[in-house]
Order: sequence, then C-alpha cells, then structure tokens
Amino acid sequence: MSNVIASLEKVLLPFAVKIGKQPHVNAIKNGFIRLMPLTLAGAMFVLINNVFLSFGEGSFFYSLGIRLDASTIETLNGLKGIGGNVYNGTLGIMSLMAPFFIGMALAEERKVDALAAGLLSVAAFMTVTPYSVGEAYAVGANWLGGANIISGIIIGLVVAEMFTFIVRRNWVIKLPDSVPASVSRSFSALIPGFIILSVMGIIAWALNTWGTNFHQIIMDTISTPLASLGSVVGWAYVIFVPLLWFFGIHGALALTALDNGIMTPWALEKYRDLSAIWFRRSGAGSR
Repeated sequence: MSNVIASLEKVLLPFAVKIGKQPHVNAIKNGFIRLMPLTLAGAMFVLINNVFLSFGEGSFFYSLGIRLDASTIETLNGLKGIGGNVYNGTLGIMSLMAPFFIGMALAEERKVDALAAGLLSVAAFMTVTPYSVGEAYAVGANWLGGANIISGIIIGLVVAEMFTFIVRRNWVIKLPDSVPASVSRSFSALIPGFIILSVMGIIAWALNTWGTNFHQIIMDTISTPLASLGSVVGWAYVIFVPLLWFFGIHGALALTALDNGIMTPWALEKYRDLSAIWFRRSGAGSR
C-alpha cells in the first residue's frame, strides 16, 4: 500500500506544484477572491428575497404552516425590489468585474501596472460587447451577468498579457522625473491602452460584420459545452479534492481553475434563476 501511495505522490505532487505556481491559475483564484464581497452581498439578498420575504404558496414559511394575508404578501413582494437592485449591482455585473480583478491579479504576477491592466481589461470587455438590444442602443444584461463570466476571465487574462508584452518592450511614454508620479503613470499606459483597445475594436468590428460577437462565440464554443457536462465536473471535483488532500496536496488550490473557471458560472446562473422568481416586470414577483 505504501508503494502505491508513494507512486501516486510522484505523479500528483509535481502536477499540484506546477498548478500552484501557474500565473494564470493564480490570477483567476486571486481575482475571484477579490470578487467575493460582491458575490456574498448579492447572494445574501437572493437569500433574503427567496426565504425571508417569501410567504406565498410554495415558499419556505408556507411549508411551515405560516400564512399571511394577501395585502401583507404584496407589501413584502414590493420590498423585494430592493434586493433586485442590489442583485443588479453585484451578481448582475460579475462578468464586467471579473476582467478587472483578474487582469489586475495577473499584472501583479507579471510585475507591471496592475491598476492600468485592470482598467484596460474592463474597457476591452465593453469594447467587444454589442450595444444593441432589439432596436435599442443598449447593453444586454445577459452579457454582464454570471452566464458570460468565462468571457470575462479570458479577456482579463489576454489583456493583462498584452499589456505586459507591450510594457516590457518599453513601448510607453516616459516623462521626466519632475512630473508627478500619478501623471507619469497615466501617460505610461497610453500607448499600451491604444494598442490593446485598437485590437479589441478591430475584433469586435470584424465579428459584427459576420453577424456575431466575441461573447456569443465564447458561449457557443466554451460555456455551453461545459454546461452540457452536467454533474460530471462537480463529481470530479468532489472526488479529486479529498484524494489530493490524502497525498498531502492542497486539493482545493490545485483545482482552483476548475472551481472558479467552470463551477462559478454555474453557481451564478443558479443565483440568476432564483432571482428571476421574484425580480421581473417592475422588480417584484408573485411569491
């Protein structure tokens, strides 16, 4: 038995060490850690709306035999609009916030300007986002929420790498030392920003001429196939985390990319489904 364990350690330990040191995996992990306040705040209001403010038929309190009159239930349903607004500002913009924090985290790994990389990641995300909902000039909420978060992850990583590539080749504007550091820092990101956003703008324009967009391609080629795996990924995660721990490897850390990159979008999709129960039309549901 000890020989089997030793053999597995030789295989798994180097793999886990490499995963733990991989900059992109660390960037995804650290980016989602920084997103945690938004995730938890939004989840709390989803819980409040679906449990503590729900007394209609089929609700938790209804199953306990607690009954309220129709007018009180209607009043509580109206209060759910507060949670709906919070949802829109937290879980509803996860795909917009993810590139910022992931881009920042990867830039920190590469020892370049993290704030500039994060801001350019958000700008790049919005550059490739279609500004049309039907006939209206608007951004669809479906591009900003959890369903599109894989697109946000990819953009955050790509933009941070592009920014690092440009900066390390000194394609930047350098001002004299007498110029304040904040001003010099802004100008140093000007050329990298121009190049990165130009590339993203060209990509968005080209895809638009073909009748599609970057986010839709990512959903069709990555997000949807992953979702079709169903519970397979979840079971793999449940099995391999304790298995890695058995051999002295931090299982959750080794599988960070699987957890954050694949399972997080599913969790956010579930939050969105739950919020749809009560947040529709004018912001209040019927339960």
